[in-house]
Amino acid sequence: MFDTALTLSDLLFLAQGALVTLAVTAISVLAGTLLGVVFGVFRSNVSAWVTFPLIFVLDVFRSVPLLIQLILGNAFQAIAGWGWSPFVTSCVILSLYTSAYATEIVRGAIEAVPQTTRRAARSLGLTWRQDMANIVFPMGLRVALPSWIGLTLGVMKDSALVLWLGIIELLRASQILVTRLQEPLFILSVAGAIYFLLSFPIARLAVSNEGGARMIEIENVRKSFGPLEVLKGVSLTVNKGEVVSIIGGSGSGKSTLLTCINGLEPIDAGRILIDGTEVHARGTDLNKLRRKVGIVFQQWNAFPHLTVLENVTLAPRKVLGMPKAQAEEIAVRQLTHVGLADKLKVYPGRLSGGQQQRMAIARALAMSPSYMLFDEVTSALDPQLVGEVLDTLKMLAEEGMTMICVTHEMGFARDVSKRVAFFHQGVIAEIGPPEQIFGAPQSAETRKFLSNVR
Repeated sequence: MFDTALTLSDLLFLAQGALVTLAVTAISVLAGTLLGVVFGVFRSNVSAWVTFPLIFVLDVFRSVPLLIQLILGNAFQAIAGWGWSPFVTSCVILSLYTSAYATEIVRGAIEAVPQTTRRAARSLGLTWRQDMANIVFPMGLRVALPSWIGLTLGVMKDSALVLWLGIIELLRASQILVTRLQEPLFILSVAGAIYFLLSFPIARLAVSNEGGARMIEIENVRKSFGPLEVLKGVSLTVNKGEVVSIIGGSGSGKSTLLTCINGLEPIDAGRILIDGTEVHARGTDLNKLRRKVGIVFQQWNAFPHLTVLENVTLAPRKVLGMPKAQAEEIAVRQLTHVGLADKLKVYPGRLSGGQQQRMAIARALAMSPSYMLFDEVTSALDPQLVGEVLDTLKMLAEEGMTMICVTHEMGFARDVSKRVAFFHQGVIAEIGPPEQIFGAPQSAETRKFLSNVR
């Protein structure tokens, strides 16, 4: 046990320092975030040449150590005769410092919103301001929040540097007590505990945030069936809201990759992460993880003894434990979404192939997944039914659904995808935007494949 003479008044002194730390952090993060929103929107909508002076200034604030900024800022305001208090000076410098990082967070969040989604908003007659307020900011917030929380925690810790300006914040209060009581270990332990209590709720918000930045990360994945190696070190990252189409010849590993992402197939080497969770790790709850990742196969695999409505409500009721009425409400909404509102009581055998495939899509969407995997969903359909399924996929893409689509439909891959990956003999031979893959492919294998399918 510590032998300390720390009194109630000493604890109150530390608490006052903690309040100063909170005040500096709150003011700096709020002001810095507001500036970051303004600067981030400006950077995302104005050419780089126009924004160059702003970029230069922000780079200065990101590059120069904060302690030097505080000392120079205090000296400058003194020379200018502004008469700012150390507290005001600290808040101004920390706000500018925070805005430099908040600007990039905001800009990244804006650019993460799919352009197809923004085109859909514009097609409805929304002005730029309405698009930003109703589409871009709500969607971008989900991407930006984890980074913003990390920035807030960083500012809270960096606020300790304001002690150089004579402000008695938490760390400075600790140092004063150490000098007086000569018990550094105990007092600094108390200060550390207070820092933890201040930052823990914010850190937990980042951990519990379901709507934050999401992605699928595939790192050097290998997969063999007996002596045949199907995936030979595949690496790919799919960001939130992105549509990635995978094209390539039969047997190149496209469909195998999707089943590995969903955990239906084990992998031999490498790893796959979904929202930071490793799919094939020993302790991973695959059933829980699969709720995030819907998959639709070539064959629609309808449950023939259940009606269309019962097909779609089965997983929400049995897996999620959802009440029947709630499950049916979601199912009706999703079936209406894919154009099957008039088929609720019909059995799958009485549907066309295109209708059954759309029912399979609605069944996957009823689980409210973050990601959708589509494995050549039109390959088993008659040509006249392909269009209705592709229209459904395009609709999902425009709504911002993150999708990986294995497809032979080159027009769909060209028009809807943000990126296209060409698979050849178990590796990604080429990946890039559709304009590159279809207009100016770099790989000889890509050029040969496309010349044969056009």
